[in-house]
Amino acid sequence: MGIKPLLIESHQYVTSIALTKSLGALEERDMDANNVVELSYIVGHKQLTEAHLPSDVRVVDAIKGGQVADWTALETLLDYSISQGLFQGEASVEDVVGQVPLVIGDSITARPAQRAKMMDLLFDKWQCPGLNFNRTGVLSLFAADVYSSVVIEAGEGCCAAYPVLEGFIPQDAVHTAQVSGASITESFASYLTSRVPAPVTGSSSSHRGYRLHHLAQRLKEAVSVAPGEADGIVPYRLPDGTVIDVPEDMQSFAADAMLSESTGIPAALKAVVEEMTTTQKRLCPRVSFTGGAFALAGLDTAMASAATAIPTFEKIEVMPIESMTRLDDSAWVGGSIVGNLTTLPNCDFGEAMLTREAYDESGAEYWLERRFT
Repeated sequence: MGIKPLLIESHQYVTSIALTKSLGALEERDMDANNVVELSYIVGHKQLTEAHLPSDVRVVDAIKGGQVADWTALETLLDYSISQGLFQGEASVEDVVGQVPLVIGDSITARPAQRAKMMDLLFDKWQCPGLNFNRTGVLSLFAADVYSSVVIEAGEGCCAAYPVLEGFIPQDAVHTAQVSGASITESFASYLTSRVPAPVTGSSSSHRGYRLHHLAQRLKEAVSVAPGEADGIVPYRLPDGTVIDVPEDMQSFAADAMLSESTGIPAALKAVVEEMTTTQKRLCPRVSFTGGAFALAGLDTAMASAATAIPTFEKIEVMPIESMTRLDDSAWVGGSIVGNLTTLPNCDFGEAMLTREAYDESGAEYWLERRFT
């Protein structure tokens, strides 16, 4: 997928599905009534970034900032990823999901209404036997065999800080920063267009916007350095061969934005620390990092320094990023651990998973208030 706002884990098949956040939709219209009669989807990040597409293809964002923006697109992605991605068309999504429980890792910003609608889709339409929701940051902790920690999450969808106590996030304990990976990428996109009038081509405005965001993200990842580490202008070659010079302020822009004491992650972390009780601080002896932004050069070290500068956090252990396993895999590994709990001899399936029977009896709202982080 590249960007992973949604994770589905199947404990039986021990496999993971990562979904692209967008897809291309080709509308077929009834020319007389001008009504959309069919949508043909072009699924895949590589297709959207590299292939020549029809002129009337528009890019649909299934997920924006951790929130489902288009349920039709998301359902299409789930159907395609499960039936084609996992089983090469030999089984339908109903056949697969109707047989195995699922672990879904979602964004820290995902709202209860989103989870309720996902329950409706999986339980009512696809007859899933069991379901477990978890935040991807919590799953990353499980992958490192950690169950209590203050988590700093820095990803494309959001940047946030929150405590995790024995695998659960206390209610109203999440504080988000005013900056995110996506907002920083947009700043790099603006820089690109200021230097090159047309840095990308595409079949439509939404297609060009998608490709520009992807190109800006690659630029950000290639040139970003920790504060004070920039050393002169850096040349960067675009896919069409054009070379642009990236100044020092753009090289440190991502780290400066994320480390801002007023709008960045330290502000969110400070708010979390101020609200934590003495007992909660004792239960959270470390700060753990998760999210793709920590792949930016030097950001983990700079963030560790910012965290330990907060009063009452001077003596905490900052977990090295290596112990969170690979950035792309930590939530998947944690999801596999949760999913595999149901295979243990003494495991109560109803404790590990919300069953379809329990959902039918009490409804989504009842379980959202009592069950999931």
